Amino acid sequence: MRQAPIVKRYSEAFKKQIISEYEEGKMTKLAITNKYGLGGSTLNKWLVEFGKHELLGITIKVSMKKEVDELKRVKEENKKLKLALADMTIENRLLQKEIQYRISLTEQPQVLKKKIKPE
Repeated sequence: MRQAPIVKRYSEAFKKQIISEYEEGKMTKLAITNKYGLGGSTLNKWLVEFGKHELLGITIKVSMKKEVDELKRVKEENKKLKLALADMTIENRLLQKEIQYRISLTEQPQVLKKKIKPE
């Protein structure tokens, strides 16, 4: 007959004690898991639940209003420049097509063809 797996339940006080030992630098994660027979994932879960927030990998961005305003201004300027570039590209293509059309209408296309570059 097969034995049922052993399920261990730990009190909240015990978990907090383990976490405080780790956070105070008294023991490493490996030492704690070996001493108390815990799994690494169990200890990590307890750190998320009971540990200090700096151990969670949270990134906090601190910026000044001046920096935020400058970033907004630069993004807006970038957007305007992209639109202007798109307009100029379209205008350039239209002018090239116009030149090609006018060349096709002239009697001496060889002279004008030498002055423009093909696409």
